[in-house]
Amino acid sequence: MDIEAINLDPAKDICNNCFLYRDSVVFKSEGSVIKCQRALYNLQSNSIEATGNLRVYRKGNKYPLRGDKLFFDVNTNVAHLRDNVRYSDEKVSFTTDNLDYNTATEEGHYFDGGVIKDSVNTLVSKQGYLFKNNDMVVKDSVTISTPDYLVVSDSIKYNSDSQTVFIIAPTTLYSDSSTLYAERGYYQTVESYAYLTKNARMNRGSYKLKGDTISYNETTLVGEGWSNLEMNDTLQKIIFRGNYVYYNDSISYSFMTDSARILFYSGFDTLYAHADTFFNYVDTADVQYFSGYPNVRFFRLDIQGKCDSLVYNMEEGVATMYYDPIMWALYNQMSGNIVKIYNTDGHVSHIELEDDAFIISREDSIRFNQVKGRLITGYLANNDLKKIVVDGQAQSIYYSRDGIDLVGYNQSESNYLIIYLKEGQVNKLISKPTTNGNFFSIDSNPYEEQFLKDFQWRSDLRPISPWDIYRRTPRETTNNDKKRRRVRPER
Repeated sequence: MDIEAINLDPAKDICNNCFLYRDSVVFKSEGSVIKCQRALYNLQSNSIEATGNLRVYRKGNKYPLRGDKLFFDVNTNVAHLRDNVRYSDEKVSFTTDNLDYNTATEEGHYFDGGVIKDSVNTLVSKQGYLFKNNDMVVKDSVTISTPDYLVVSDSIKYNSDSQTVFIIAPTTLYSDSSTLYAERGYYQTVESYAYLTKNARMNRGSYKLKGDTISYNETTLVGEGWSNLEMNDTLQKIIFRGNYVYYNDSISYSFMTDSARILFYSGFDTLYAHADTFFNYVDTADVQYFSGYPNVRFFRLDIQGKCDSLVYNMEEGVATMYYDPIMWALYNQMSGNIVKIYNTDGHVSHIELEDDAFIISREDSIRFNQVKGRLITGYLANNDLKKIVVDGQAQSIYYSRDGIDLVGYNQSESNYLIIYLKEGQVNKLISKPTTNGNFFSIDSNPYEEQFLKDFQWRSDLRPISPWDIYRRTPRETTNNDKKRRRVRPER
């Protein structure tokens, strides 16, 4: 070790090879430089105790570590700085009261509290480990204040050059509009971009998103998610699940795909729906919609359905089904070129079937009650069909019983028809203006004539469980395919 004493009396051996130095003392050791006003050098232990305008340099670095007290072990190159320890350069500043720093490896450990600041962030923790290249690992009651988030954790890795927080333990990021959580990942504070893995979660407004991986940019308000995702809209009481999601909060738009499904849990029972992709968006009138396309199938205990495309107006509670839509409610099959389902408090109040509308219910193993027309509205109570209104080109076939025995069927045609049902049977029938109707006994006409034109009983397509919504069914060609509209519901 080279020792230089400036403007002072010669060093004094005060006891057992301990030399005292005063005034502008400089110590140099293997690239380390220590400057102070008073120092005690112990030749036997090869150590230095220093105070007074204390500065510790690493050779080549013009910015010193400062403190009120120093114990330096020359053998290990470890500087033990105490009280009012601080460091500052053009990028970062650091304060603590207790720091052990190895001047050879440029690694340090602080304890009993420390504060690190750079041009963007302020980091506070009880202890931390400082490494080369401005890497650090901080532990115990960690908080990082950034322009957009307050980061809270027990352990964090941070790089002050890139100003990136590396998540290595359970960590929560709080902002005015969202809360993020993960146990692995990183947060780039300048771009305000978070990439979260391992139990990743995000809460924003009424939305709660969780999954294997989630990313979000607080500046652009754009994010993505991958694998085992669940997005819960607690306001609308809708859960979206899938393996990929994209969302843009600046335009209130998102979509989910890859095994995508939706759960409506606002009613008396949960409705499960599947489509290749689900979209969620807000139109120019600030009305929120979600839509599915293609291959839509849904199941609830009381209602089931399938179509190619579905659009749901959340404000009005109206779901519109396009392209070969079919819906089943208890014993009834309902279809048309377009099917509209009206919901009130989680219950279906009525259904509109537009163009080539058909309602079919099974009477026995081979016979079916049938209603056909241009526009059919079916009214439900307790999810049971109670009233049918047919407006335009009304046709019907309904069977009659004497006790449990079938005796025949009524076949009618009119322009306007109202059918009242009780326990699945016709209770009253009103037609306007006139009715061309006949009653036929069971055996008076051939069996094949007991069907209206374009009749199709399609129970094989009916979802039978929440898991059956994933079943892929081949698209059937019908006589009305050319008239049916295919709509791709996206923003």
